[in-house]
Amino acid sequence: MMRPLVLVAMAWCCWSNVQGAELVIRDLQADIELPPTKYSFQLNTPGGNRTGNDGFSSGSALTLGGRYSVSRPGDAFGLVAGVDLELAGYTDSYSDLLDVGGRASLGAGYAVSDDWVLTLSAGYALGEGKYSANASNGAPQVDVHGPYHGEDVRLDVLYHVTRTIGVTAGGGYWRDVHKLSGSGSSLQLQRSGLVVGIGVTWRFFSAPVRLE
Repeated sequence: MMRPLVLVAMAWCCWSNVQGAELVIRDLQADIELPPTKYSFQLNTPGGNRTGNDGFSSGSALTLGGRYSVSRPGDAFGLVAGVDLELAGYTDSYSDLLDVGGRASLGAGYAVSDDWVLTLSAGYALGEGKYSANASNGAPQVDVHGPYHGEDVRLDVLYHVTRTIGVTAGGGYWRDVHKLSGSGSSLQLQRSGLVVGIGVTWRFFSAPVRLE
């Protein structure tokens, strides 16, 4: 008879703790990500034009940035804004691509408990890319550079190991378009697919922002 009462009491305590969670994100963040590597392209050179699909054998990205939440005092839900700087590299046996850019994001956050936070965000990225490829299989040597832009939607999970240090993991869908040119050639390259990543966070301030 006592056992069911104990279980109910434990469940009530857990629910009370969740209900009392408050969304507070004031984090600097560093992530390692695996972005999509497959792409479609349209290449125009003095020797002719080519279109098709290809892919890099590997690709990774390092992002450094921050996240900031705004919510009413005591609320587990709120808005979460983010800004990141990103360095990404892709390579295979005959070509490579280097991207340097920034990303801004806006979304929603939910404090599951004092230690666990879920965020869902949409982001927009701008940057500069540099692509080079050796001559192979009848294709000419290419060395082009130029701007790119991208969009993404992602879901992330944050766990606070201590009051100031956290770890994060997540993934989503990424799409970008590169418009590159140089030496009489132009290349439009489009990538899309899943992106996943892990990272660490450092909370630089813990007090919530009040909305009057």
